[in-house]
Amino acid sequence: MAANNNSTLSLRSILEKDKLKENGTNFIDWFRNLRIVLKQEKKSNVLDEGIPEPPPADATNAVKNKHKKYMDDSNDIGCLMLATMCPELQKDLEHLEAYEMSVHLKQAFQQQVSAHVLKTKGYIDHLARLSYPLSLKLSTDLILHSLPSSFSQFVMNYNMNNMEKSIPELHGMLKTAEEPGHWKRNCKLYLDECKKKKSSETTTSGIYVIDINLSISTSWVLDTGCGSHICTNVQGLKRSRKLKRAMWTYV
Repeated sequence: MAANNNSTLSLRSILEKDKLKENGTNFIDWFRNLRIVLKQEKKSNVLDEGIPEPPPADATNAVKNKHKKYMDDSNDIGCLMLATMCPELQKDLEHLEAYEMSVHLKQAFQQQVSAHVLKTKGYIDHLARLSYPLSLKLSTDLILHSLPSSFSQFVMNYNMNNMEKSIPELHGMLKTAEEPGHWKRNCKLYLDECKKKKSSETTTSGIYVIDINLSISTSWVLDTGCGSHICTNVQGLKRSRKLKRAMWTYV
């Protein structure tokens, strides 16, 4: 039992290292770490479920115990959340339960990156009005290098593919990247691009093109979106194994 408590305290320490800031610039990283802690403690439901109504007096002991456990967990996690915030946020949120804090913080900070891009674009436009215009490359680099660490993979892919997007286009890509993880074939931005290409180009039936974004990972999945395809060059592939739904992973 003591060993388990030590493990819990050790994992919670990741939240102490980078407390949630008043402006929420580290919200994405902080909330992800909170999720990790609660998953290990089997208390994730506290952030996802509203506060239940108290059971009636004639409820069974099982129902009463379930409600009590939720309230105890909510109080525990609420204190953990407050303890890993800056004092300014603590004062604003200390009267809320854990679930209510979660809802409030997501509404305030979840679209933080989108708001940050718009704010930075405003500064860039203001410089242009003062006769100090920035080039598109410099403006893009300024935005990319100011993103939180959770967007490091996005920045690397953007640079490695030598993308040259306008600021509004980059803003749209970042808004999509803020969505929960998803397959490329389900990505709204990717599907919109496919529709535009299909309407403006002549396509050849039966030919599939695989886009590969390089990564520092040692293994990856080719998400082609097609039912079958022919690979003409397998020299770079070491081994393969079949996944569910007829998908393949190559290492």
